[in-house]
Amino acid sequence: MKKKERPDNLIAFLENSVAKHPDRPMFGTKNAQGVYEWLTYRQINGRVDGLRGALAAMGGGRGDAGGIIANN
Repeated sequence: MKKKERPDNLIAFLENSVAKHPDRPMFGTKNAQGVYEWLTYRQINGRVDGLRGALAAMGGGRGDAGGIIANN
């Protein structure tokens, strides 16, 4: 039996999940009518890639620390 590889960071974890379930719903939010609207693993991955690109454009790089301040 082959040992399962474990991702060692969140990006690897997300990329593994996207490869397995690209069109499966991942995150849902309620719209104004109270109905959930879902984003797939593939859509979330696209947003993460966009954020990574924006951070890199601002001078961020591998190993740098960052934080997010947001309302819940």
